[in-house]
Amino acid sequence: MLEETHGFNKMTHATFFKDAALNMVIGLVTQIPLMGGLLYIIDWVGPQGALRITAWSMLLIFSFVILMTWIYPYFILPLQNTLTPVGEDAPVMPLIKALAERTGFPLGSVYVIDGSKRSSHSNAFYFGLPIPGFPKTICIFDTLLESSTPDEVVSVLG
Repeated sequence: MLEETHGFNKMTHATFFKDAALNMVIGLVTQIPLMGGLLYIIDWVGPQGALRITAWSMLLIFSFVILMTWIYPYFILPLQNTLTPVGEDAPVMPLIKALAERTGFPLGSVYVIDGSKRSSHSNAFYFGLPIPGFPKTICIFDTLLESSTPDEVVSVLG
């Protein structure tokens, strides 16, 4: 594994198997209803309606993707990672708020995610519904905060 060769992989066997089991459960919980819906569409439309089956299936899958975009960061991500709110007194917070204000980014919460238990990579991301005006949440890897200055963290966010 390339990550292991270059010293980035920090995942233990216990974390790997815990993640794998959790991903299997999440996959079953989400995919069984989706597949059931697709089979229902095929049965409902009948064998002669290939175009209608495709259209209804695309609508179902599109709805599923939008639903998962909302569900994953709020319900599934916290099952696998610890999200800790960044305090208002943290040196990086005024810079993040200034960047958000300058760019018109609807800033909601800012969290530190425990990415160091799986990798030594530094990263940051945001999530939220892709609707203008809805607040977005920023997650910053703990490795990024530990190895970078506040200006560098904001550069990664930018």
